Amino acid sequence: MPSPTKKPKVFLSYARADSEIANNVAKLLEREAVDVWLEQKATPGANISEQLDQAMAASDFLVVLLSRHTSNSRLIKADIALAQARALKQRDITLIPVLLDQTPPPQELEQYLPIKAYNKPEQQIKLLINIIKNASLIDFSHITPKTFELLIEQLLPHFGFHDIKVASPSDGGFDLRAYLTRHNPPGHPPTEEPWFILIKHYRHVRPSLALIRQMAATLEHLPQDSHIALITSVELTSIANEWLERINTESNERLRVIEGTELKRILVAHEDLVRKFFPLTNKRKQ
Repeated sequence: MPSPTKKPKVFLSYARADSEIANNVAKLLEREAVDVWLEQKATPGANISEQLDQAMAASDFLVVLLSRHTSNSRLIKADIALAQARALKQRDITLIPVLLDQTPPPQELEQYLPIKAYNKPEQQIKLLINIIKNASLIDFSHITPKTFELLIEQLLPHFGFHDIKVASPSDGGFDLRAYLTRHNPPGHPPTEEPWFILIKHYRHVRPSLALIRQMAATLEHLPQDSHIALITSVELTSIANEWLERINTESNERLRVIEGTELKRILVAHEDLVRKFFPLTNKRKQ
């Protein structure tokens, strides 16, 4: 994420048919002191693909303009794949989809909360600008582990969790326990899933492989309808991620990890929480 004193850098991805809209969006962002990179800024005659990769790696945000033209754009698909790569997740690039019409977003972006620019465009672009500005305020290294725990506790209802309580010592060392309502196919009642939540705030290290193994071992002793969530301020190591994928294949996705980059992506949409938990960063910007 950019520091509060630096211009946020946005890589704007769009289909060629939406170039005019992209230019207008870029102008609006630049008026708000946002540094925008578009394909047309590439140096003629040079390796375009290499320039795109370098511009993406140097950006803080990938804003993807989606429309009926997107499905035919190989460039947009390449941008999305690149932003979701592990290397760029560790670089802390936030992906923000912007819907220009009511065409459903591609499957790769279903997990992201989109900005619906076709509905009150000016208001939605202002929302995009606010999200970018809010993201520049978020720095988990500037808050204490206790404050991080309080932040997660207040953010959990936005994930759909309810009946959130502090875990007891008999719960195996977790910080919180909660329930998540799972809506089943028609004709079947919803299911209340119990979740055990571990919150880890780091500054100089990352969650270890030993921690993932410990959570997997704990999962074996919980009832089959129980789930575990690890919410952390940083990214997992590549080895820990490999183990996590293996564990979830065997356990039917009962172990969920929300890493720092994903957590910021979710948090930026909640301006009240950003302003509440990052006041020192906000004051620096002022």
